[in-house]
Amino acid sequence: MDTFDPLLLKRLRLKQGITMKALAERLGTSTTQVHRLENGLRRLTVTMLFQFCEALNSSPADLFEFSGSVPVTGIVDDSYEVLPLTPSSPKQVVSPRLVQDMHNVAALGWEPKNRLMPMHGHYMFYYAHNDGVPEHAWGNRCLLLLQDGRQRVGWPIRDAESFHIDNHEGRTEFNVELIWASPILAVVPPFLVNRLKSLNDLKKI
Repeated sequence: MDTFDPLLLKRLRLKQGITMKALAERLGTSTTQVHRLENGLRRLTVTMLFQFCEALNSSPADLFEFSGSVPVTGIVDDSYEVLPLTPSSPKQVVSPRLVQDMHNVAALGWEPKNRLMPMHGHYMFYYAHNDGVPEHAWGNRCLLLLQDGRQRVGWPIRDAESFHIDNHEGRTEFNVELIWASPILAVVPPFLVNRLKSLNDLKKI
């Protein structure tokens, strides 16, 4: 399964005729670090993606191809639990092309009410599969299906013979039985979702 291609960063830079050294100066970093970002040798955070695009006077939307709409399968609350959609929840959302096979990509909408309110309107994209808990899921943020039927977002961790789930606030559940896990492909903020929708609408004209 393919994920975001960091070479898209390099193509965006070259398209604008910016040297690696000039971009490094704009970012306040070294050419080595820019090289590592563009070649997938350094983890690309959402923050760094925005900084990279801002330094090139571009939008993150400029990096993505469109795949059309994907289904929204649930909403994430303050406890990282996945709940059923509400009547007012969008049932579809425009997605960037995140993997080669977009037919199985779906999204979760963030609809927290308390401490995670800044995440309201964000979407998490994941890939639905039939592989149980694939090896690349361990230690990565995933959509998880537990033995008791609950779904949640977290990091599945193996400890000897037991499993537990981590999140941003530390370990939240010990000795869980996992049925299924799929790494989160991307988390897209509302302004970028709207930008993708606008650009996708233009394609239809």
